[in-house]
Amino acid sequence: MLDQENSRIVMLYLQEKLKPDSRGRLRGVKTKDVSIEGLDRIEVGNILRELHKYNLITVRNPSSVAKRYFIDNITPQGEKFLLAAKDKNLWPKLKKALGPISLWTAEKISQALLAILSNNILL
Repeated sequence: MLDQENSRIVMLYLQEKLKPDSRGRLRGVKTKDVSIEGLDRIEVGNILRELHKYNLITVRNPSSVAKRYFIDNITPQGEKFLLAAKDKNLWPKLKKALGPISLWTAEKISQALLAILSNNILL
């Protein structure tokens, strides 16, 4: 299901998996390798497509079918999203500011993160 909480879970998963290799380069993550309990591959693909659309992650082959995405990195905006997503006080504020995921836009996420993180002096 495409919702705020599942988007948060996928972002936290990606943060854990996108670690530098011994040469300092990030190893990307293939969509087919993303395994999160309670989410099937179609749901994961849909969430990844939305996260890319909202400028929270970068992918190779962005026009390809979601199941073939190769996630390269988390964007600076995605890192800010993760700051709020990990914080038990900030996450409810961000969810409320963004509203239903169907109303999200990259600009709306950026504005909400700026307002919430600035007020909590986390930047």
